[in-house]
Amino acid sequence: MMSDESNPLMDAYLNGVQLPWVLCVEPSRYFANSTVLACTELELEARHVETVSDAIAALGATNPVAIIAGFQLPDLTAASLVAALKSDPTRASIPIAVMSSSAKDGILGIYQPDCVITRDATLGKQLRSFLTANCKFPAEASANQPHVLLVEDSATMQRLAAHILHAAGYAVTIASNGELALEALESSQFDLVLMDIEMPVLDGRETIAEMQANGDTTPVIALTGHDREQFEDTALDLGFRAMCEKPLNKEDILGAVQANLGGAVAKPE
Repeated sequence: MMSDESNPLMDAYLNGVQLPWVLCVEPSRYFANSTVLACTELELEARHVETVSDAIAALGATNPVAIIAGFQLPDLTAASLVAALKSDPTRASIPIAVMSSSAKDGILGIYQPDCVITRDATLGKQLRSFLTANCKFPAEASANQPHVLLVEDSATMQRLAAHILHAAGYAVTIASNGELALEALESSQFDLVLMDIEMPVLDGRETIAEMQANGDTTPVIALTGHDREQFEDTALDLGFRAMCEKPLNKEDILGAVQANLGGAVAKPE
């Protein structure tokens, strides 16, 4: 258990704020209990279901801060759960760990978990490490973290960019095309937008034009595979504040984000 020193999670709970929760999807009572114990030690609420169908049903208006799932589940595999969540813009940034009997077990498909935890003697340590690295208190995130809208259709790029931003202390919402980005901008306030240029439905050029027509002044940084020397002037003319080349570079992204946040500063973990 944590020490008696001030704990922001417990302080918030005592003040009537909902405790951050972790969704455990695991048919084995033994491994489910291991997950619950790790959550309890970190003063996180654990909610347990046994199937993918029940996991989807358990997701309500408030997302869990993390999901831990068994590799083999009664109705579907963990791969189905990972794909369902990572392809959903409202769920894509939730960190997901899959517990497997072997580190060699892989998840097929373009959507991958954020972590694979091996069911061995170090299970508890692995669970605590994953939760400690990935769980943030939602109330603190909304109040203190700059909020970035990541607009990118590639699942691989979504995972990479979101990981870089989360690790640097930014809250991230993901939209997989420009149309979804415009919907997100209407319903929520963001400090900055990172936007791919080439996307289906509505690409980056069309999306920033719509933002300008709507009077939206949120700073937008272009993510593109175009060569900087050939495309940067075009990006600036379109209204982008800066551009980051693909393949993505951590220093490039964080430098561009920080330079264009307008005073909002992230606090790395």
